[in-house]
Amino acid sequence: MCENTSQIKFCTCIVTSEGTPDPKNTYMWVLSRLVGLKKEHLIGRVMGSTQDLGSGITAETIVQLLNEGNCFDFDYTPSKDDTLNISIRSDSYQYFTLIFRGQKWEEGNNPSFISIKEQIAKGRLEIKP
Repeated sequence: MCENTSQIKFCTCIVTSEGTPDPKNTYMWVLSRLVGLKKEHLIGRVMGSTQDLGSGITAETIVQLLNEGNCFDFDYTPSKDDTLNISIRSDSYQYFTLIFRGQKWEEGNNPSFISIKEQIAKGRLEIKP
């Protein structure tokens, strides 16, 4: 159960009252750890990120909160190149990705097509009014 002690909490509880995930109109997140790089190099395009997902959920705000302390509902110590993807699907899909570098969170991501990642956790973003 999420105990929301800060303004925003990254909760691993992602089910609705009906017991199914409800990603539409809900801020979702995925926390991943870089475990290696692929040797092959793919060419492609990545859908562009946004800086503001609405309701005060901006890359800048989340970076500040993460750098102030643990906002997760589980014990977690970030490692170099861990990434946090935050998204919302309403009429369209919008997201931004943060990366842990130099002992702090910042905007950014690991190389898209060659990164080998391991998912640490995922869930729903809880916003305290």
